[in-house]
Amino acid sequence: MAACRNSLIRRGYCRIPPAEALWDAAGAAEHARLVRALAHAVTRAADLGWPLALLLVFDEPWRTARKYDRLLQRMSYGRLELSPCAQALAVGARTATARPCP
Repeated sequence: MAACRNSLIRRGYCRIPPAEALWDAAGAAEHARLVRALAHAVTRAADLGWPLALLLVFDEPWRTARKYDRLLQRMSYGRLELSPCAQALAVGARTATARPCP
């Protein structure tokens, strides 16, 4: 986890271990199903011109976030929290912030 944490700090991203290394077979299969569902939803929403924030009304983003919560806690010493009020990300050289809903 230290290498991933350092990569997050230096580059803003890291490559996490494969699903099979993080969870048992059932967990890895659930992960694959969630990722496929999210990829399909993102593609369809973008094709239809819908805002991607709309996806937060469905269960899959929240289930995925919960699945990665422990991993992200170990990498960042914090918690992953999805906010339906996040309107946009302002990504700078070293920071990313979400503007709250008015």
